[in-house]
Amino acid sequence: MPDQHHAYVYLGTDVSVLPTMLQQQGADVVHLHLEQWGIEDSRRLAEGAAQRPVTAAKRSFVIVTNTLTHEAQNALLKLFEDPPETAVFYLVIPSSEMLLETVRSRVSLIRDGQSAPEASVWHALAAQPVAVQLAECAERAKAKDTSWQQAILAAAAADTTVPPAVRLLIETYRTRSGASRKMLIEEVILALASAR
Repeated sequence: MPDQHHAYVYLGTDVSVLPTMLQQQGADVVHLHLEQWGIEDSRRLAEGAAQRPVTAAKRSFVIVTNTLTHEAQNALLKLFEDPPETAVFYLVIPSSEMLLETVRSRVSLIRDGQSAPEASVWHALAAQPVAVQLAECAERAKAKDTSWQQAILAAAAADTTVPPAVRLLIETYRTRSGASRKMLIEEVILALASAR
């Protein structure tokens, strides 16, 4: 399953459901908290998303809202279908049922920090001995299995048992052109092994 989405939906009512690195605003992490998200908010988001990041490879836009109008969702759909390469979006909403089906098809729904397919791939790998994990990583890299690599990295980035510095490394480089996914996965495997 390739990681084609540039938008992630977390179920909750505040930023505490997000990975730690997204819970605080910064130069490249923008928080937008509104009770109701309207079409003008989506338009302003699109304008902000067009701006280049300051220090990171991508700017992260965190939207926390209890309701999204249909018009706002249609505007978000256009943004999610053709996002700027340097932007990623995180929606924190109380229920995925409030999203239009078309929007739902353009986002990754995160439950307990991981999407279900990513979590199953990640847990299957993590259950193996370190030598088997490294061999699997090498085999998948040789086969150019980018779907598996992206699933592993997405799940590892959301897994709180992975050291924060390693999660930050993954978030910074996993979608960057030219970055070695194999090396990032090996870094995760070895960091978890040394923590045990």
